[in-house]
Amino acid sequence: MKGLANTDENVEIDLKMLCECDCEKPENSFPNSKHCSNAGTFACGTCSKCNGKRTGNTCDCDPEKPINASDPESHCKERGIFWLNISKNL
Repeated sequence: MKGLANTDENVEIDLKMLCECDCEKPENSFPNSKHCSNAGTFACGTCSKCNGKRTGNTCDCDPEKPINASDPESHCKERGIFWLNISKNL
């Protein structure tokens, strides 16, 4: 690498990798959170894991819940589009 004085210079960078944020620690996560439809773990501002077969950004889609034939969109509480048993969050 050429330095400002047009001479060869070396730069050494010491990186310390963070493998886990404080918000990812178990004591900072909230199982069965209301932010995750009471069906998932809320951590770092998002639903990091849904319980069972639940899916969706807020764990609101339950594939075991009966679908209302007259209103299939209600299956994911209007937070996504329901197609072929898959919730597509917008």
